[in-house]
Formats: sequence, structure tokens, C-alpha cells
Amino acid sequence: MSDWTDSDGLTGSYLLAEAGSLTGGKLPSQVCVLINEETLTRFRGGHGRIYLPQPDTTKLTTDQTWDGTFVDSVTDAIVGVLDAINGASIGDDLLTAMLYHRDGNKVVEQGYEEIVAATANAVPGTQRRRVRRVGHLA
Repeated sequence: MSDWTDSDGLTGSYLLAEAGSLTGGKLPSQVCVLINEETLTRFRGGHGRIYLPQPDTTKLTTDQTWDGTFVDSVTDAIVGVLDAINGASIGDDLLTAMLYHRDGNKVVEQGYEEIVAATANAVPGTQRRRVRRVGHLA
């Protein structure tokens, strides 16, 4: 572990192996399950996103589509998390997405939007841009 004064930031490692229960093949490390957040208004950034680690190949229907049952189960789980957070006694505020805009080289807080829904995207995602323009699972 390193502390916050380290120029590399807070880092750590875990060297023990953990047995998993997935039986399919591995997907490329850049593949993820993309969660799309919905707010009541549109903003320049489009919409909030959450990137979850990928499962194995058994959750794919095609190279470009997650299995529908898997998508539904992830959506249900995310909705459950949002409901639990919003149901907690943390004041009058509901779960929000913080909006930012760029002013020159500075990132400036723009405001907040309530997250009213979240759904798992049926298409495998990645944090890399323009991935849907080419076959990225090949």
C-alpha cells in the first residue's frame, strides 16, 4: 500500500488466488457491463454511466449482445441498489448524478440531477470510445 503523499496515488495489490464459479471463456479485459443512468433532464454529458466488470462468455447471446436474462438480472440488481440508497435515512436528498463542465483547463461543478432509473445495456461496453464502430470482441 502507498499513502496519499505518494506521487503514484493510493495503490495496493492482492496476491492470493480466489476460486470463481464461472465456467465459460474469458472476455477481453476492456469489455464491461454498461449501466445507463436516467435523469429527468438531458445535459451536455448525455447520461450517467456505471462500468461493471465483465462476466464470462456464457452471458453472451452473440459477440455483440449480452443474454437477455443476464441483462434483466443486472438491471434488477442495480435498481435494488438505487432503491436501497434512496430509502436510507440520509436526509431529504435522493441519489444524484453530479454534473460537470469544462472551463478551459478547469472542471467546474454544474449542478445535480436525480437519478430516476438505471438499466443494463444489452450491448457489451467498454470505457474506450468508438468501440461500437468495430467488432471489439474478436
